[in-house]
Amino acid sequence: MLLRVRVTSFLSGFGLASAAAFYQLHNDIKSSSTFLAAQAEEARDSLDRRVAALEAAVLKKQPAAPAPAAAEAEAVLLHAADDVAHAVEGAAASG
Repeated sequence: MLLRVRVTSFLSGFGLASAAAFYQLHNDIKSSSTFLAAQAEEARDSLDRRVAALEAAVLKKQPAAPAPAAAEAEAVLLHAADDVAHAVEGAAASG
């Protein structure tokens, strides 16, 4: 009889402690989930603002003239064409 009372008391205490632990764990997970969702939303908003700023900057900087690399290549080609023209003129004058 005494063993039965002890086992019943133990199981009652264990069940009550388990329920309290479950309740606390549930609340911790709920608050952590809310915090992480808010943090993810903040990061997404920040990223959206940064992308919008970058897109605006890119649209402002799109040149109407050729790109610098293309302009440099064109200058090199014009210089080479001038050199060829001078060489041809020099050959015609000496020949």
